[in-house]
Amino acid sequence: MDERHLEEDELIALALGDLGPEQATALRHLKECLPCRSTYDGLSKTVDSLLPAAPSVAPPAGFESRALDRIGVAPAPRRRSYRKIGRANVELQSR
Repeated sequence: MDERHLEEDELIALALGDLGPEQATALRHLKECLPCRSTYDGLSKTVDSLLPAAPSVAPPAGFESRALDRIGVAPAPRRRSYRKIGRANVELQSR
């Protein structure tokens, strides 16, 4: 990862704390690469500004399917969970 710039998707996942096993390598890269760090900082600020809009409590089990059934809409395909927001940002700032 250090030989190339990080992809935007990687930087977003890092800002959301959901990059996975590549996180440590990405954080090292950000220490050395100013363009990637600048992009990451902007994305991280956006994530931090959107954080208050995220629900703090998960809905009860089955809520989504019951609500969608009631209005006659099929559930959307599952996406990655981005509930680990900010963990990468905290780790980066503490280094």
